Amino acid sequence: MAEFDPSFIIPGEKKIRTMIIKSYKFNREDLQNLLTNTAENVSLTIDLWSSKAKHWYLGVTATWITSNFEIKIQC
Repeated sequence: MAEFDPSFIIPGEKKIRTMIIKSYKFNREDLQNLLTNTAENVSLTIDLWSSKAKHWYLGVTATWITSNFEIKIQC
């Protein structure tokens, strides 16, 4: 990353954990209902990045296939 942005600093485990918990609390109920009703197995993808202004962004994507073989994606 230093080649692309020398000011980039990878956040520590504590910062990442805090970001995940905040996002989880915000989306918990809706996601829980959706997954309970349609998913048996879920694949998670996590992406972390920051702006030049040092604002951190965390993206979590859940992907699964329903019993009707429909692909579902929730970010």
